Amino acid sequence: MNYCSAQRRIYCQPGAQRLFFYYMVFRPDGAIPCQEPLHPEEDPYLAGIGAAHITPPQTVASMIRCIHKKENLEFDPTISGELFQTVSSTSPLERQRSLADLTRSGLGSDPRKPLAFVLVDALDQSIRAMDVGRNEHGYAWLCYANGDVLHTDRVLLNVKYGPHDNRDAYLARDKSGCVGYVSPFHFR
Repeated sequence: MNYCSAQRRIYCQPGAQRLFFYYMVFRPDGAIPCQEPLHPEEDPYLAGIGAAHITPPQTVASMIRCIHKKENLEFDPTISGELFQTVSSTSPLERQRSLADLTRSGLGSDPRKPLAFVLVDALDQSIRAMDVGRNEHGYAWLCYANGDVLHTDRVLLNVKYGPHDNRDAYLARDKSGCVGYVSPFHFR
């Protein structure tokens, strides 16, 4: 099966400089269709990115941000992703690794061996409430009781708390699946 379209034929010619990376997106339970597959009818799971579309510095981290945007994940802070050399790799690529290294080694250049972009839950750390949290101002703050367990990434943010007030907070998810902000001072 030839995965090359007429516009991308240059990327598949022997000896051509590779300016294109193939990838597939996975959740923990398996592959998911890409938002912009190269061949929707034949393979809805295979997508690609031209190197020219990856913001400098061109690193694995830049490619991850580009994939987040292309797959419409950029506005979901509860999802994170890691890039792997292949679907059978056991450890992700280092985020600071240069894309020039990938180009030299041929990683992601073959549609039969695409890079694997694995989505993970960014809110993967459990925290237990030591106090009560109330949503008094209606600004996306979670309500919780003493002893409740929530999940967060423990990244400290400065967010709106009231009409004229900002506070430090974690983004968190409660047991019902609601996502909002919580005070870091109420948790251990």
